[in-house]
Amino acid sequence: MHSAEDEDYGKPHRPFSSRRRRAGRAAPSLSGVGDAPAGVLAAKASSMTCIAVPSRVKPPSAFGLADLVVDSLLEVTDASLDALETALSA
Repeated sequence: MHSAEDEDYGKPHRPFSSRRRRAGRAAPSLSGVGDAPAGVLAAKASSMTCIAVPSRVKPPSAFGLADLVVDSLLEVTDASLDALETALSA
């Protein structure tokens, strides 16, 4: 688990870039989960796959950059992740 609080600069200033370096993994193999547009933007700016769980305050349209938008993390299943992976690799 890694968040913007672990970085010198906050979102959306590519806060996940150092996490990617520390993990020694390519960005597409890592995923970000955001509940605010800034979190989605930060994940996408770091070339990561992003799942958005919009808060009730922001309209779902504010999360248009996310690869998957769900109402609850309970909706993130193996099947939805497999479908996302397939769509992104096409």
